[in-house]
Amino acid sequence: MNRIERIIMWKKLYSFVLICILVCSGCVSAGRINQLSPEEKKQGFKLLFDGKSMDKWRNYKSKTIRPQWQIIDEAMVLTEKGGKDIVTKEKFDYFDFRLQWNIAEGGNSGIMFRVDESTTKRLPWMVAPEFQLKDRYGKPRKSAGALYGLVAVPEGIAKKAGEWNTTRILLAPGPNGREQLKCWLNDTQTVDLVIDHAPDSEWSKLIKRRNKEKDVAGTKFELPAEFFKTTTGPILLQDHGARVAFRNIRIRKLPTIALLATSEAGKVSVIPRPVSAEYSEGFFTITPATLVIAEDKAATEAQKLIDTLAPAMGFRLKLATSSGPQDRVIRFELSDKLPQIGNEGYTLDVTAKSIVIRAAKPAGLFYGSQTLRQLLPASVFSKTKVKGVTWKVPSVMITDYPRFKWRGLLVDPARHFIPKPDLLRFIDAMALHKLNSLQIHLTDDQGWRIEIKKYPKLTEVGAWRDETLIGHLHKGPLLFDGKRHGGFYTQADIREIVRYASARHINIVPEIEMPGHARAAISSYPHLGVFPEKQKDIRVWTRWGVSGDIFAPRPRTIAFLQNVLTEVMQLFPSKYIHIGGDEAVKNHWKASEEFQALIRDKGLKDEAKLQSWFIKQMDTFLTKNGRRLVGWDDILQGGLAPGAVVMSWRGETGGITSANAGHDVVMAPTSHTYFDYYQGPADKEPLAIGGYVPLEKVYQYEPIPKAIDADKAGHVLGLQAQLWSEYIPDPQHLEYMAYPRAAALAEVGWSPKSLKDYDDFLARLRQHIQRLKAMDIRYRPLD
Repeated sequence: MNRIERIIMWKKLYSFVLICILVCSGCVSAGRINQLSPEEKKQGFKLLFDGKSMDKWRNYKSKTIRPQWQIIDEAMVLTEKGGKDIVTKEKFDYFDFRLQWNIAEGGNSGIMFRVDESTTKRLPWMVAPEFQLKDRYGKPRKSAGALYGLVAVPEGIAKKAGEWNTTRILLAPGPNGREQLKCWLNDTQTVDLVIDHAPDSEWSKLIKRRNKEKDVAGTKFELPAEFFKTTTGPILLQDHGARVAFRNIRIRKLPTIALLATSEAGKVSVIPRPVSAEYSEGFFTITPATLVIAEDKAATEAQKLIDTLAPAMGFRLKLATSSGPQDRVIRFELSDKLPQIGNEGYTLDVTAKSIVIRAAKPAGLFYGSQTLRQLLPASVFSKTKVKGVTWKVPSVMITDYPRFKWRGLLVDPARHFIPKPDLLRFIDAMALHKLNSLQIHLTDDQGWRIEIKKYPKLTEVGAWRDETLIGHLHKGPLLFDGKRHGGFYTQADIREIVRYASARHINIVPEIEMPGHARAAISSYPHLGVFPEKQKDIRVWTRWGVSGDIFAPRPRTIAFLQNVLTEVMQLFPSKYIHIGGDEAVKNHWKASEEFQALIRDKGLKDEAKLQSWFIKQMDTFLTKNGRRLVGWDDILQGGLAPGAVVMSWRGETGGITSANAGHDVVMAPTSHTYFDYYQGPADKEPLAIGGYVPLEKVYQYEPIPKAIDADKAGHVLGLQAQLWSEYIPDPQHLEYMAYPRAAALAEVGWSPKSLKDYDDFLARLRQHIQRLKAMDIRYRPLD
């Protein structure tokens, strides 16, 4: 069977599976109202209203429900205007939703789904599709059964006012990362759409037509760019002012139906792209009888795979020793005969009889497991049991290893604190993408986030700010929210985070900012500042940007910071310790007679040389303790400390200069790796700091500039993307800003340069999006 034949076969098979969903769920509860039939129970339907309680509903953006919503004759009834829209307490991504409704004469209402309650700029009907409920036939695209403003409906389907209508809405995953939306009114199908946000898709053309022909559609507004791009959300019943009643409300969640983790081109949709993959016919099917065989250190990695597969599969695979059977097994093997693939490389051999992952080191086995997970149906990433899925893995032989050894992200809890559970969840997503370094920006002007036993005020005072800036720093008058913000990681928290990341082969790089970005520390211990008396009453900074508060390079301050670093080293086993070194505003040094005298006494040229001297004190200290200092490229000013690693952020010049001088560098330029920058048009995206770094720009980045001498290219350790959090207020928005750009960065850091192909990446990404959905990652939808 050639590739084209396989594509046709899988498309036919997908169509057959979707037809099965439609047929098996076509029955309607024929018994008493608000009760499930035996067949519906078997299919997995659940009631969203039992005729007695509305406890599964609440008002939009509220925890309660207004009294205008009443239960009358076992129906949920909006008795008069003012009840406001209500939504399900539970969110849904793919579903089969059905109900009955009747409406008063002349009435108007609607059903919306995947409603986004996080938006502050849009009303629900502006970003979520609406199935129209209405008395009397009017304009075809806004009559009962229509997809409001988009899909027209013929006359004569809806019943008269006061009579019960039946509605069914089916939203299911489609092939190649697309989605299918089907709707019925009184058993007549009114909507049959493929949801594809590509600019030239039929769906996009439908939206463009609707916005262009607003008078024909009978609407009052244009659909914004974010329309129907949320991946999950509650279902909404609209209050449009008319009396309307609902009953027999039931729903069935649908799994992600990905029969194979393959792209439209027939290739395995793995991200990052493997070095080589050879395909063959057949599958390996994982069942409760499948054994996992491993021993010693390999068994540790095997157990991790068992743990990650169990929730979705609904069964736990058994771990056995190498003396077990040879067929129908998943085998983990460590071998010293694979030097060519390095410490993180692996081979993955899938046949109909077995799956074998081989590596030189445990990290390779772990990354082989991540690839194996991506070869399975996307629903394997679900946190709960998924029914009706055959856990097939396509036969393939993969050899894989990374291009760079530093493949990282930076998170910034200093500006907006990231709770520990959310940070651990973020680490899980990184591990799937074979990212292996997480820099945590623990201190800044706006907060100190790590417990230091010797200096408790750093968290008692420095971890809390009185309020936070609202809106953009450079737009309009400065306004603040008046809410205390803060938090910090205890040393027990840090140990747990480090241990959790280490189990996923991710190194945590702590960043303790110095000599600038120091206001939170100085507000805790004013003697650390240049002018202690003047600074004794300063507070943790409440605005963004960089304050003028800088550490005073006195012996007492240097001892203080080295004591902090001592506790940091006790918590973080990382070889690399980041000390910041960027954006140090030196006005206080310039204005201080004490430090002007210090510059003269040490024979230094200026304040830049004083900063270099300061950094060298930390470099010597860290080197003495067996660690390596990392700093932003600002540390090049005045001369670079001999053992320092430079993180090049102000373009590539710092990285080029450092590498050519024989220093190790990590490329992190604003132009391609600042993920706090906008990833789409600013007027259509949530507020960001500025800039523009779209997905394709990230993917096209080359971490080794041509200006680096060929014999110095090995000094480029890798690359890192930054998620500075001034305008990233919560973990959900952190995910939105990270993905899918982090998937592109992961491929740049892992895959060979010769295999870079953006169109191929996009084809695989459309499948990969299904995995992110199953993990409940709030990614930015593809354009």
